[in-house]
Amino acid sequence: MSALIALCSLLIAGGAQDAPIQKFTSKELAIELDLPKDWKVTRRRGGEVEFTVPLGQGISPGEIELFPTDYRGETGTWQTIQKGVAENMKHKVERQWEEELLGVPLLLTKTTYSRRDVAWSTLTGLLYSDLRFKIHFRASAPEAGYDTLDMAWRRALETIRTTSGQLPQAGSPDRPVISNTPPKPPKTMVIKAPEETSKGIVKAPVVVEANDGENQVFLRIPEGWTSLRDESGRLSLSHPDLSGPVVITIQSVQTGGPPPRAIMKLSGDSLRRFEKVDRRTEPAPKVNRAGSVLLYILREGRGEGGALATMDALGASEENGRYWLASYTSKATLDPKATALLVALFEAMSVETSR
Repeated sequence: MSALIALCSLLIAGGAQDAPIQKFTSKELAIELDLPKDWKVTRRRGGEVEFTVPLGQGISPGEIELFPTDYRGETGTWQTIQKGVAENMKHKVERQWEEELLGVPLLLTKTTYSRRDVAWSTLTGLLYSDLRFKIHFRASAPEAGYDTLDMAWRRALETIRTTSGQLPQAGSPDRPVISNTPPKPPKTMVIKAPEETSKGIVKAPVVVEANDGENQVFLRIPEGWTSLRDESGRLSLSHPDLSGPVVITIQSVQTGGPPPRAIMKLSGDSLRRFEKVDRRTEPAPKVNRAGSVLLYILREGRGEGGALATMDALGASEENGRYWLASYTSKATLDPKATALLVALFEAMSVETSR
């Protein structure tokens, strides 16, 4: 069970960097990050910090500034402010969008401009949590090194954790903010093992041949579903009571990387399709009936063409190091019957290396 607990820890913490070298702590924000050793850390007044990031020979170092920011307005107002600031500085706003970090909205703005006749880009972000001091960053680099800086900073953000051991919640102007440092935070974060059903593991009856990118594997699914497999090994599962297919990809930890990173990417890809998210549901990780660690994320709102709903899921096996990723899209709000049908599928699915 220890590996399952570790996987749940990763899902909660948001993944880990491959080779963390130095630990960074912000008392004001009550967070910790794992950073590469060659990043220079300069602390300023008020908890502000600047990271100087090497980007390679012939490219000026990147700059990442971190600000504890007490912002309590609407998310749309924040984005409008960022656009106005950029325009006042004669910077071009390339894009404004929203992602998620620790289950909390991350408001992003990318701008481009010229610095001493060299093209630069800046990514500004605000983690819109319910904490008083929110994580506000500005990551800047010459255009030639921007992608390198962006990837390095995102990998660092994957290691973020709170020193209190409590996960933040999404902020709202209608609710009071919470102190970043509770009076008596727990000394350690305790993650309880998911409860196993007393009935034991139940394997789904239908076996479907699949591929994890290198080897043949077998996906177990409940009755009532039909499957179609393409050349890449990706499966499409269809049910008469659903308007579209559930797309399944099977990977191994060795070839696909850590499961938490895979579901974060899948969920992030789905989020970018939304113009507005009205409802988001993400139950805590648990062990499904087939013995796999299960996590799923449901979103409903509006996309470019109107109503949009997505459901992304992960099922990871401790026993064989394989995991499945599932994605479902609907152009209408999911009714309770469709939602229950998808959850039942995720609860039953598992990956095996032999029949």
